[in-house]
Amino acid sequence: MELLHSFGFECQRRSNLHLLDDNTLMFIAGNMVQITNVDTQKQTYLRSTTGGGIGALAVHPSYRFFAVAEKGDSPPINIYHYPSLKLYRVLKEGTQLAYSHLSFNHRGDKLASIGSYPDYMLTVWDWENEQIILRTKAFSQEIYRVSFSTENEGQLTTSGTGHIRFWKMASTFTGLKLQDRKSGS
Repeated sequence: MELLHSFGFECQRRSNLHLLDDNTLMFIAGNMVQITNVDTQKQTYLRSTTGGGIGALAVHPSYRFFAVAEKGDSPPINIYHYPSLKLYRVLKEGTQLAYSHLSFNHRGDKLASIGSYPDYMLTVWDWENEQIILRTKAFSQEIYRVSFSTENEGQLTTSGTGHIRFWKMASTFTGLKLQDRKSGS
């Protein structure tokens, strides 16, 4: 069976439309990622690898890779090469049930993910080596966005229901930690 057309663009989903190159758009449509060339109208589909659905997308600053965060029991984040669409890396154990947002840093060597209910985990990844660098519970309510600072790669911001938090990756005597810059916790 082959899917020929998607009527499922979710316009109320946050951060659901991404540019892969000058002519190609990517977005989540149900349990698939739809990639559309706007010049040729050619559509390509990537299915959820777990069947649980897609939670979030992010495009690498070089536009050579993109990340697809899934939903389901211990969902993976799959990193694909573009334009080949070959699976390049798989990140595991970043959240319990789903991801709500992803963001690459400006150099492209780190990826931040936010888990949704029930854990709301903020995880910073060395995605090329499929390793978690840092992780912490980010908040106790829905989080909509995570982003790296453009000025300082060691700083991140999360925002969601009733909060904006500023995080710092800090070296402590016990190792690298994520600290909430307001409370210093």
